Amino acid sequence: MYDIFVINLDAQKSRWAFMQTQLQALGLTPHRLPAVNGYDPATRRRAGVASFAPLPSGEVGCFESHRSAWARIVQDDLPGAFILEDDVVVASDFGRLDLPADLLARTDIIKLDMCDWPAAYGPAIHQPAPTRELRPLWGSETSAGCYFMTRRGAEKMLRHGRAYFLPVDTLMFDLSSKAFYDLATLKILPAAAAQMRFVLPKEELAEEIADGMQEKRRLMRDPRPVMTPDRAHIDIAMPALERR
Repeated sequence: MYDIFVINLDAQKSRWAFMQTQLQALGLTPHRLPAVNGYDPATRRRAGVASFAPLPSGEVGCFESHRSAWARIVQDDLPGAFILEDDVVVASDFGRLDLPADLLARTDIIKLDMCDWPAAYGPAIHQPAPTRELRPLWGSETSAGCYFMTRRGAEKMLRHGRAYFLPVDTLMFDLSSKAFYDLATLKILPAAAAQMRFVLPKEELAEEIADGMQEKRRLMRDPRPVMTPDRAHIDIAMPALERR
């Protein structure tokens, strides 16, 4: 099994406990990757955000956190790693996904989570689980809640992220981004992970989960209707998250 990195702010202890509980229940050992606080003035000074890009502090922290995960893959000379945000639930077969080395050698990113709307996909090229397929991602699907990043992909994204001016999920997964066309990106269908806001009604979300940064941004920029997720496709055995 490849390394699993969970991006988690120091103050969000309940989120980390939630991620540990569900992944350990599947026999997996996640590694906590401290998230970057984009509201820290020192972070903004060090960040690679382009001077002409007025990105919100939350987006800066999100990008820098993901970039630290890519750097970890390169620094530790890993063939790849799963990268998860800490508001994600994963499918019961998450730990049994078959990702052969020859496939990873020609792949940069495998997108594992679901988005608000389906994108365009190419023909199936591999079956990582009995009920799932991997297809090339041919359209915009802007979410970065859960994906697998290969060493090759990490090196590419570190180059593309030197002076960024887009949110991290837009840079990776949107047709408007130059990086999108440089990346060999696959999507698992049906999705093997989902952010909590897709799984529970808004009123049932724990306060610290229901921040919705990506949701607010996408609703502001795109009038397309939000699709209703098929929970049966996610196949989640979800542990309880403590509510305050």
